[in-house]
Order: sequence, then structure tokens, then C-alpha cells
Amino acid sequence: MTPSGASPYTVQGELPILDSPTLIIMMSGWIDASG
Repeated sequence: MTPSGASPYTVQGELPILDSPTLIIMMSGWIDASG
């Protein structure tokens, strides 16, 4: 558990639940576009 790795997850946890699926969709789209 590194601070740099936990920071983004901690911030996302504090954000509203509606922001979580949005980030997941963006991540999925980025991964899909990456190939």
C-alpha cells in the first residue's frame, strides 16, 4: 500500500457515488482505445 497508489483511490472514495461510475467508464474507454 503505497501513498501514491492510495491517494487517488482515497480521493475517489470521498467523491459522490455518481463520480465513481463516470471514472470507470472513462478508464474503460481509455483502455479500449489503447488496444
